[in-house]
Amino acid sequence: MKSSAAKPARNTRKLGRPRKQGGPGSRSLILEAALELFSSQGYEPTSIKQITDKLGFSDSALYGHFASKADIRTELFTNFGPGARLLEWSALDLAGAFDHPKEFVKDVLHRLVERWMDPRERQFFRFMLMESLRTDQEPILKLGEVQAELRKHLMKIAQKLMDRGRLLRLDPDWLVGQFVAPIITLRLDVAFEIEAPVTHALVARLDQHVDLFFVTFGASQAASIMGTDLR
Repeated sequence: MKSSAAKPARNTRKLGRPRKQGGPGSRSLILEAALELFSSQGYEPTSIKQITDKLGFSDSALYGHFASKADIRTELFTNFGPGARLLEWSALDLAGAFDHPKEFVKDVLHRLVERWMDPRERQFFRFMLMESLRTDQEPILKLGEVQAELRKHLMKIAQKLMDRGRLLRLDPDWLVGQFVAPIITLRLDVAFEIEAPVTHALVARLDQHVDLFFVTFGASQAASIMGTDLR
């Protein structure tokens, strides 16, 4: 007589390392993993699965922090994007800019170099450029608009420096272009270097640019060269 006892249910779960369910700090880990993938292969080709696989997380662990991949992208732009940097520029104490403009500008650029050397900043900058070139849909970031906003802010500073006799009276928009163009070029060089460049070399190049700018466009230097008081 065969036993009528029910057979135990067969465990069909594959053996292997269980997926992590996340924990304290998981949100920042997700952002870091996503940023690394976005900056190396682009936003669209990166899937949620790739992000969770990179961390060994379950999908539910990620969705416990972010509703979608787009939400991850939005937070990255909030944390690292130009909007945050413009707020920092707007909050600068500009008193030193008018009393000792060359020293003030050098100090600001030295702090920028420290930020450029941060691996996350370098990754974000590459990601930002990739996003700005997207043609499949409206990009989250329009570099032209960002540059226009930054240029407007710098033009106000340039105008005040001209009013105080610190710079030659020239078209502020043109003057800002002369100042910013070499810095943008250097920024691109830093972003796409395989190995991070040496900090003191970057600082030296920026200092040289600032010195040359104020020798060329500083009102006091120009006045001494031409023997005329331009103030």
